[in-house]
Parts: sequence; C-alpha cells; structure tokens
Amino acid sequence: MFDSRLTYHQVKDKFRWQTSMKLEVESLVKDSIVIKEHISKYGAFFWKVIKGSKMRFILLYFNNEFDLLVALEKSVRTETTGNGLQLKK
Repeated sequence: MFDSRLTYHQVKDKFRWQTSMKLEVESLVKDSIVIKEHISKYGAFFWKVIKGSKMRFILLYFNNEFDLLVALEKSVRTETTGNGLQLKK
C-alpha cells in the first residue's frame, strides 16, 4: 500500500525504477522463494508477481537509477541469454 502522505509526484518518482523478469510456468518452486532469491540477489525494495494464463512475471522496484543499473548489470553477468532482468518502460 502507498503512504497516504505522499503526493502523486512523490509516488510516481518512488516507483519509476522498475524491471521485469519472465518466470517459468512449470517451476514447482513457490513464488515466495523465488521472490526472496531475487530480492536478495538484486537489492530491490518492492516486488510484484503477475500471473497470466500461460506466463508469470516478477516486477522488481528499485530506490534509484543507480540501484537499477547495478541490478541490470548483475543480471547480464549471471543469467543466460534472454532470461535476465529487462528494463520496464
């Protein structure tokens, strides 16, 4: 939930640094375990799982642009091609 004292612009600025990552549907691992791994690995402060009929995505939110860029760089180094974090526009 959002802090009721924040203005619209403060909320928009706080949640603008986002990345997304596609998760395997067949994965037997619970969402909470996957989320904990990604938050500790990339340093996000908030997350959200989006489930579709055939796909699952995780959205990670970062405090600032620097944290976002560090996470993207770390993802490029460790993940296989096409499975890493992607910048959400």
